[in-house]
Amino acid sequence: MAKATTTSRAARAPRPVKPGRQLKRIEGYAVQNKRTPSRRLGKLDATPWQTLGPFYPHEFLIEPGENDMTRIAKGKPRAKGEIIDVVGRVLDEDGRPVRGCLIEAWQCNAAGRYRHAVDQSGIPLDPNFNGVGRTVTDEDGRYRFHTIKPAAYPVPGYDSWKRPRHIHFSLYAAGILDRLITQMYFPGERLNRRDFMFNALPDDRARRALTGKASRGARGATTYTFDMVLRGSRETPFFEA
Repeated sequence: MAKATTTSRAARAPRPVKPGRQLKRIEGYAVQNKRTPSRRLGKLDATPWQTLGPFYPHEFLIEPGENDMTRIAKGKPRAKGEIIDVVGRVLDEDGRPVRGCLIEAWQCNAAGRYRHAVDQSGIPLDPNFNGVGRTVTDEDGRYRFHTIKPAAYPVPGYDSWKRPRHIHFSLYAAGILDRLITQMYFPGERLNRRDFMFNALPDDRARRALTGKASRGARGATTYTFDMVLRGSRETPFFEA
């Protein structure tokens, strides 16, 4: 007897993306689906643009501790999960540091749940983890986040697709006219090679660029180094916002 097969979209595993093909839209990501127009926008639909102006701030005011994602506030209990540090530098195409760059990070908790209204997975929230942090690069372009290691989680609408562990980053600064969005993946994760978005990257160089480098930190926690290059041949792959 032939094995029963299913043709439903939800049951099919994501196929590897062909080299050179860019990922435009993923079924099941509600926010992305709402933002993706179903038709080409006309001239009357577009918001008129204006110049950035000469006085975009060079300094961002960040409160101390905003880069510590392990607690929702100073003195509060620590979030569940393995403590890690994520460090790195933001560089231009010539390897020069980019100082004063605002970096935002966000991620799911150690069980795989985002603190977001759209995440209706039923995975428990951690009341001591809000999953978001901010920092500004120093004179050497360096940044640091103190956080917990996120979990892999199932993608809604696909029975066999689980997103591997990852942390989202956005970068914004004087001289950067668009908000830049990227993700850091974790080394040695078996789900990396099965991930639709990771496979959508054009080549192994790009995949290596989005994979943090693990080392043992001074406090015993694992440190992941993740440098971000804004332009040039070594540019970090960035996703559309």
